[in-house]
Amino acid sequence: MHPSLALALLLTASACASLPAKSNPRVISLSRPGSTAAQGSTDAIELETVDGLRGSSRRFEIESAALTRAFGRPRTVGAEVVLPDGYRPGEGLAVAYHIPDLGQDPAQLAEHFAEIEDLPRIVLVVLDPRGIYGHHGFVDSVNEGPHGEALVTDLIPVLEQHLFAGASARRRCVSGVGLGGWSAIQLQLEYRHAFDAAFAFDPEPLDMRSFYGADLTTSLLTEGGAAAPRLRTVREGSLGIRVASLEAALGARGTDGRPLPLLLRSGGGVDPDVVAAFTRRDPATLLRLRGKELASRLQGKIHALAHAGDPLGRDESLRSFQSALTEAGVSSVIRILESFDIDEVVAAAWATVVEPARP
Repeated sequence: MHPSLALALLLTASACASLPAKSNPRVISLSRPGSTAAQGSTDAIELETVDGLRGSSRRFEIESAALTRAFGRPRTVGAEVVLPDGYRPGEGLAVAYHIPDLGQDPAQLAEHFAEIEDLPRIVLVVLDPRGIYGHHGFVDSVNEGPHGEALVTDLIPVLEQHLFAGASARRRCVSGVGLGGWSAIQLQLEYRHAFDAAFAFDPEPLDMRSFYGADLTTSLLTEGGAAAPRLRTVREGSLGIRVASLEAALGARGTDGRPLPLLLRSGGGVDPDVVAAFTRRDPATLLRLRGKELASRLQGKIHALAHAGDPLGRDESLRSFQSALTEAGVSSVIRILESFDIDEVVAAAWATVVEPARP
């Protein structure tokens, strides 16, 4: 993936949990090789099923060994799949894994993308990030479970084996908007062997030094500093469910079995244990600590776009994240624009992994 190509396309475009019911015809259940349910199953989806996926969305549910182990009962990981018109099994197309934002329905979003006229010729997989407490972010979490592991070790290999007779990271990208954009970057960093590129659009804060306008790493927060009231306003306002999702995905677990809140109930500051947990999974912190070590495997793979003057401060957080990338010597494509059409920039991003389809 050449960063200049991704930049050109982005700028051009910007100018303009439980097992499914067997009776649901939209849901196709797949089993892991070697599992009891897999005995007697075929190695690939029948051709008529593939026909039904062309230009329309169907949901797949894959047994997850990671989630089943964590929760002690059978759990699945799900995704919506759209195949392009004329798709042939074994065609070797690139695969775009897209993560919806908080509140977006994966099925509706997949159908929406399928109707985009200039959608590149790809296999589109819209992932399902709906967790116990909101958006689980595909993080391996003490609260939500190992959703990153479930995606990379359960869903991707099983889905691709059934539909495409196997694939490779060189044919995969991950993208997302909002919390999905944060997830795309986090997955590219933590599971860098699994994806060839990450595209994030208006991602939630990628640097704890710039978290919705507050620096979570400063001691002033625990002393009732000026930033603490802003965080309380954020947590108790319309962004509450977003912060709650991050608390569950990134934060610590309380004695009552629930995620610990970022803000202390008394004193006006933040919980240092929660901040420490946030920071351990913080993309910018990971780069600052291990960037030199990881740089060779991240070159040209990080792409992000945000609106200038974002009222949530996500553009400032993206700039801070870009500084961490630069310090680590990681080439990237980061742009802050006044306006852009999300459908156009997402389609343009996916187009960068289409030609040539690399083995």
